[in-house]
Amino acid sequence: MAPSSVLFEGLEGAQAEWGRLLDLSPANTVFLTPEWQQVWWDHFGGANELCVLSLEDADGPLGLAPLAVQDGIARFLGGTDLFDYHDFVVPEGRESPFYAALIDYVEHDTEWRVLDLESLRAGSPALELLPAHAEARGFA
Repeated sequence: MAPSSVLFEGLEGAQAEWGRLLDLSPANTVFLTPEWQQVWWDHFGGANELCVLSLEDADGPLGLAPLAVQDGIARFLGGTDLFDYHDFVVPEGRESPFYAALIDYVEHDTEWRVLDLESLRAGSPALELLPAHAEARGFA
């Protein structure tokens, strides 16, 4: 079965899954909690479109991508001047299929031109795996 995606209407709808996945993720910091992200969104979301994307495959959840999108550019929720440790919410051991599914989603289901992912935490698998999967699909 190919990976599937669910795009939540808001942060509230994703909260239960988000908390469960965050407990399984090495990126479990206060900056990635749905509560923290909700406060940021409520005050600074502005003209951005909220994209809380859940990806899964036949083996279960792959992870969650909480993003703000504006003018074809997808960014992490949270300003880089306030958040030191951005990342995706991915259970340990599910990183490679998550990033492959994310690139597939970006390629086929969005009009995004750029993933601008500042302030990734040191040691994040996204630093290695996301560029590798993107380059394998022909993205710069």
